[in-house]
Amino acid sequence: MGNDMRGLLDFSQCMRISKVALSLFPGENRLMEEKLRWMILDYKNNYQDLSAYFEAEVKDFDAYLCNEGYVPDADQQKFIRVLDLVRRFAGVNDSCELDPEKNKECQKAALIMDANSTLTHHPSSTLKCYTKEGYEGASSSNLSLGHNGINALFGQLEDWCSINRSFCHRRLILNPHNNCFGHGSTERSMALGVMGTHCSRSDKNTTTVFTDSTDFVAWPTKDYFPEKWLPFRWSFGFSGAFFDSTKISVYQNGTKIPLSINKLGYGYAMNTIVWEIDSDDLKAGSPIYVKINNVEVRGKKRDFYYQVTLF
Repeated sequence: MGNDMRGLLDFSQCMRISKVALSLFPGENRLMEEKLRWMILDYKNNYQDLSAYFEAEVKDFDAYLCNEGYVPDADQQKFIRVLDLVRRFAGVNDSCELDPEKNKECQKAALIMDANSTLTHHPSSTLKCYTKEGYEGASSSNLSLGHNGINALFGQLEDWCSINRSFCHRRLILNPHNNCFGHGSTERSMALGVMGTHCSRSDKNTTTVFTDSTDFVAWPTKDYFPEKWLPFRWSFGFSGAFFDSTKISVYQNGTKIPLSINKLGYGYAMNTIVWEIDSDDLKAGSPIYVKINNVEVRGKKRDFYYQVTLF
């Protein structure tokens, strides 16, 4: 455990140092190479090396008897390592914690979803295995059915929501103003508590600095991004932004990539614009240029430009 935590802190500190250095010397080749080197090591250490644990172990679970079971501490710690990783790559505060009370609510919420083969944020009291705690967990969580643990987390990051596409799971996972969560998993469902959590140090030890006035949250992330994680739905969030007249262009190798912008929806964490793109048109190793024009921020129009290189 100690070695894992030391590794996590090293990666966190490195990303913070990299951000500061690149703010002083934007695009400097040696700094970019060093950032990529650390991201590849971080990805290996906190994602690839944990692949055997992407499905969480669940103890004492029985949907027939309405026993919600529990996720062992070792699996919870692996879950947090991966959650920290994706938030660190996105440039938001890592050092995440799990709220023990929210974990219990999330576990009971996951039981309701599993026992009834359904997903609902407002489960009826007539559903099998209903409890008040399960309702509280469901109403404040991202929910998944069909997989659990880390696999479900990445399903939520992929964000296959068919409705409310601009404020679904991803923006709550990557909310820069929250690093306190809850997690419950059954054998085939998961609840990730993203609201109403209370952690002992949720406002402390945030080792990656995020500044509302200058920083944005993009997925895929600015500079570098794992090819394996490449989604078809891209997103960009900025504090206090409105995107009603925003235009987005994506280019690679001089070619404009077709895209479609999802219907906007404001509220819940950071205001975000989402667009869909055919990721098969994109290639690793060559920069992808993203231009986001005419974003309204506090009454003024702003443009944003960044690039993404897949590794």
